[in-house]
Amino acid sequence: LIPLFILFLNKNKIKKWIILSLTIIFGLFVSYERVVFGAHYASDVLFSSGIVIITFLILYRKNFPKKNVLSTKKKKKIKKRK
Repeated sequence: LIPLFILFLNKNKIKKWIILSLTIIFGLFVSYERVVFGAHYASDVLFSSGIVIITFLILYRKNFPKKNVLSTKKKKKIKKRK
């Protein structure tokens, strides 16, 4: 999950795509190897991947709130003094 948080804090688009690609490739490779070597069943790997994705989405929404969202509260207008 750490590379994905680094991904959202980094503003360089090329670095974002590189980090995202490497993270996904690493995750897929490790998952595939665990199934091939018989350490886990495919269902175990898919279930744990789902848990990781859900955890990431929850943490992302909590730590990186939406920007430029219209507020339901009315803002007070400040009158300028002359």
